[in-house]
Amino acid sequence: MLSLVPSMTTEISNNMPIYIPNKDIFEKFEIAVYLPLYMKLKSKPNPNPHLTHYRDTLLPKLMSGEVKVEI
Repeated sequence: MLSLVPSMTTEISNNMPIYIPNKDIFEKFEIAVYLPLYMKLKSKPNPNPHLTHYRDTLLPKLMSGEVKVEI
């Protein structure tokens, strides 16, 4: 296991408790945080129509193999 914390081991991470909030907490989070951010993003116009054009033009070609990307 690779870790950014050198002292963190698999045994330590496997023994850490994970808290999962109940449905009520998730709903409160959605109302307070997620929905306002989502609505803000949806209300913004497309910041760069050229990127949309390139995506719509290139993505089908990439998916079909007509265009290849080499790294």
